[in-house]
Amino acid sequence: MGLADYGLGTRGSTYSEFASDVLGTVQLNSYNASAGPLYEDTGSYYWDYADPYGNPTPWQSSLQMNTVVTNVSYPGANNGSFWTQNVVNFQGPYLQLIDNIWNFSNPYEYLQPGTLYTYGGVAAYPEFYYDDGPTLPVAYPMAIQLYNNATVSAGRSAITFGYRIAEPGHVYAGVYDEVVFNSTPSSSVPLLTPDFLVSGTNLTPAGPLYDAELVFGGPGSGSNAMISSLNGSESIRYRVGSSWTYARAAYDYGTDTGETSAGIAGWYTGTTEQVNQGPSMLYGLWNARGGVSSGHIAVRLALDPDYQFVFIGIRGTSLFNESYAPSTAAGIVQTWLPPGSYKLSGWADGFESGVGEFRSSLEETLGLVPDPGVWDAPAYMDGSAQARALGVDATGWTGVGPVRFVNLTIDVSLIFNHLNDFGYTEFSLLWASGFGSPRIYVSNVTQGPNADGDTLYIGDSPGEVSNVPELGDTFEVWDVPAPRFANLSLYGVDLLGAEEGGAVAVWDAPGATAFEVNSTNGSLGFWVANSRSASDADSSSTLNGFALSLMASPDAVGSNLSSSYFGYTVQEYGSDNGRFVGLRATFYSVGFTAYSSNGTRLSSVVAAVDSTGVDLDDTSLVGVAGLFANSSSLGVFGDSTSSLTVTSANVSTAAGEILTSGVIVYGGTWTNISDLRTNNAEGVEFLGGSNESLRDADITNGSLGALFIETGAATVENLTANNSLGLFIEYNLAKVSIRGIVALDGGVGVAVFLGSGVRIEDVQVLGEPGGGSETLGVGIADSNATTVTGVRSEYGAVGVNVSSSSNTTLSDVRALFGSEGVEIYDSTASVVSHVLARDESVGVSLDGATDALVNSVYAGDRSIAILADDSQRVTLQNVVANNHSYGIYLVSSTDVTIRDVRAYHHSIAVYVA
Repeated sequence: MGLADYGLGTRGSTYSEFASDVLGTVQLNSYNASAGPLYEDTGSYYWDYADPYGNPTPWQSSLQMNTVVTNVSYPGANNGSFWTQNVVNFQGPYLQLIDNIWNFSNPYEYLQPGTLYTYGGVAAYPEFYYDDGPTLPVAYPMAIQLYNNATVSAGRSAITFGYRIAEPGHVYAGVYDEVVFNSTPSSSVPLLTPDFLVSGTNLTPAGPLYDAELVFGGPGSGSNAMISSLNGSESIRYRVGSSWTYARAAYDYGTDTGETSAGIAGWYTGTTEQVNQGPSMLYGLWNARGGVSSGHIAVRLALDPDYQFVFIGIRGTSLFNESYAPSTAAGIVQTWLPPGSYKLSGWADGFESGVGEFRSSLEETLGLVPDPGVWDAPAYMDGSAQARALGVDATGWTGVGPVRFVNLTIDVSLIFNHLNDFGYTEFSLLWASGFGSPRIYVSNVTQGPNADGDTLYIGDSPGEVSNVPELGDTFEVWDVPAPRFANLSLYGVDLLGAEEGGAVAVWDAPGATAFEVNSTNGSLGFWVANSRSASDADSSSTLNGFALSLMASPDAVGSNLSSSYFGYTVQEYGSDNGRFVGLRATFYSVGFTAYSSNGTRLSSVVAAVDSTGVDLDDTSLVGVAGLFANSSSLGVFGDSTSSLTVTSANVSTAAGEILTSGVIVYGGTWTNISDLRTNNAEGVEFLGGSNESLRDADITNGSLGALFIETGAATVENLTANNSLGLFIEYNLAKVSIRGIVALDGGVGVAVFLGSGVRIEDVQVLGEPGGGSETLGVGIADSNATTVTGVRSEYGAVGVNVSSSSNTTLSDVRALFGSEGVEIYDSTASVVSHVLARDESVGVSLDGATDALVNSVYAGDRSIAILADDSQRVTLQNVVANNHSYGIYLVSSTDVTIRDVRAYHHSIAVYVA
C-alpha cells in the first residue's frame, strides 16, 4: 500500500513517462508497523542473520521506491530493463538504506555474471544485486526523499541511489551507491541513454509492469507489515531534462514488489496522497481509472468489546473482501477515507458479528451482541484490558489464574483469511501483546472450517484456496511473560511459494513454556526470540519442521525433543547458556544446530539414519555429554568453534551402511573430546584447528579413531586401536603430543604423514599369538622431526615403521615374541636408541636408510638386534646379542660404522651376508 503510477489514466487512456530521475517524497509525522508473520530463511518470523548479537525486534517494515530503468546497455543487449529498488528498512529505533537491482530483461529474471562493471555492494549472481547503505536513527516528524538516477558514466549505463532524510535537528543526505553496467557499445550496437519508464501499454520482458511505486511493505522476502499507526503524505516526481513533474495519475497500491502491508488508508489532494492507518482498500487516486474523489471523511469508532475487529469496504464489494481497520489497545478505530459510500462489519469471539453502512464522517460506538460460545475471529489481545475482556467474554474466565484457551476449534470467518502475493497469512489464530497479567495458557487449539467444512483462503492468485486449515494455526505472543503452550499440532504449508504455515512464536516473553508441540512440513514449531529462560519438553518435528527455535534467547531449557524425516530438533541463534537433554534426530534430520551461541550444554544426543546430532557454527564453550551416532550419521559438526567439549561419545556403523562419524571440527580451537567409543566408524576429524585434545578412546572393528589435518597444537592420550586406525596425522602445523597408545589385532595406533614435530610416548602393540594380521604401533611417512619413546610390541607386531622421513628420533623400544621394534625405510638422519628384542624378534630394521645412528640395542633368545639392508653412512654401536641371537646383520650396506658389539651364548656379533 502507498502510491503508484502505472501510466493508466481515466476512461482507459494510457501514457508513457521517460525520466532520468525519479524522486519519491514521504512525510511521516508518526509511524508504527510490525513485520508480518512470515519472513526470510529462518521461516515464519524475522531474524537478522548479519547481527546475531543485536536486539531483534518484530517491529520491522519497509518503505520502497521501486522503478524500472530501460535502455540499459549490458553484454548481449543495449535496451535492457532492470528493476531498481531504493528502500528504507525500519528496524525499531533505526532505519537502514538498502538497494536492489533485478533483471527484467528476460522472462527468468536472471542477473548473469558479467552484467555489472563496478558497484559498491554484492552481485549475487544469478539472482540480483544488493547493497546495504547507512543506518540512521529514527525520530518523528521525518521527511524522506528517495531518488533514483539513470545516466551514462564513462561510456557505460549507470544507476545511482540517493536519499535525504530530515529529522528534528538533523539532516542526512547523500548518494550511497552507484552501479555501472558492463556496457559494450559499438557502431552496430549504439549506447542508448537509460531512462526510467512508466508505461500503461507495455509490460517488461519479465512480465511485471513498467511503473513507479512508493509503497510500504514488510522488511523483505514477501513479508507483510501490519500498520498500527500512521500519519503522513506521499508524492512521486520525474525529471525530464531540467524540469520536474508530478505523476499524472496515481493509485494507492503497488504491484511489482513482493512485500505487502495492511492497515493503510489513503486519500488525496492535488497530486499528493495523504496516508494514515485504516482499511487497505485498492482504488485509483487522481486522474485514475476507478478513481475516488479528492478530499476525505473522518471515521472514529469506539469498539465494544475493545478487542473487536472492524473491516471496512467500499459499498458493493463482497463482505469477505472488506479490509481490516486497525484499532488501538483502548478499542478505538480512527481513520480518514476518500468521500464515498462504505459498509463495515465487526467481529469478536463471544459475540455475534455486526454490519453497518456510512456515507459521511462517522463517530460512534460500535457494539456487538453477546453470544458466549461463538469463536469466529482470531483471539487477539492488545494489552491487559483486552486479555481480561476476551477471557471473560469468550472463555468464561473468572479472573483467577491464567486465561485458558483449551480444547478449542476456532472457526475463523473467511473475512480474516487473506493471503499476500507470497501466500502468507494476514492474521494469526492467536496473538497477544503488551501485558504482564493475566498469564495465558494455550492447549489443543486449532483453526476450523469457515464454509461447508472447508477452510478457504482468498489470494490474489490463483484465487480461493480450499482445505488448508493448518495454514492459520499460528500463535504469536509479544511482550507477555511466561505464556504456556501445550498439545499443539503445527503444519507448514507449501502454498503459493510459502513454505511455512503454523508456528508458536514468542518475542520478549521470558519464561515461555511449550509441551508436546508437534511440528511438520516446514513449521517452525516453538519459535522464541529475545526471551530468557524459555523451556520446551516432549515436542517433536518432522518433514522440514522445527521443534524449538531460539533467537537471542539465553538460558533456555529443553528435554525429550526429537526430529525425523528432514526435521530439526533445536536451532539456536545468538542464544547463550542453553541446557538441553534428550535430543534425538532420525532419518535425515538434525538434533541441534547453533550459530553464534555460547555456553550451551547438551546431554544424551542421538543421531540415527543419515542424521546429524549437533551442528555448530561460530560457537564457544559448548558441551556435549552422552553422544550416540549410528546408521550413517554424524554426531557433531563444528565450524569455527571455540572450547567445544564432547564426552562419552559412542559411534557405530552397521554392515552395509555408509560410514558413521562422531565429531568433525573445521577451524576449531580448544576442542576437547573424551571417552570416545567407535565400532566400524570414524571417531573424530580435526581439520585446520588448533589446541585440540582427544582422551580415553576405544577404537574398534575397522574404525578410524581421529584424523588431524593441518592442525595446530594437539594432544592425544589413552587411545586403543583394535583392528582399526587409531590416529592419522597429516600436515600438522604445530606440536602434536600423543601418549598412551594401544594397537591390537591388526590395528594401527598412529599414522603420521607429512608431519613435523610430532611427539609420541607410551605405545603398546599387541599382535595375535600364532600369527594373523600385522599390528603396527606407529607409522611415519614423509615426515620430519618425529619423536617416539616408550614402545612395546608383542606377538608378531611392529612397534614403529618409518618411511621416506627425516630426523626421526626413536627410543626405549621393546620387541617381544616374534615382533619388530623399529622399521626404517628410505629415510635419513634417524636416531634410534635403547631397543630390546627378545623371543625371535627384530630390534631395528634399516632398509635404504642413510645417515642413521642406532645406539644401545639388546637382542636375546634367537633375535636380531639390528638388521641393515641396502643402507649407507649408518653408525651402529653399543649392541649386545645373547642366546642364539645376532647383534648386527648386514646386507648390501656400505659405509657402515660399528662400535662396541658383544655376543654371548652361541650368538653372532656381526654377520655380513
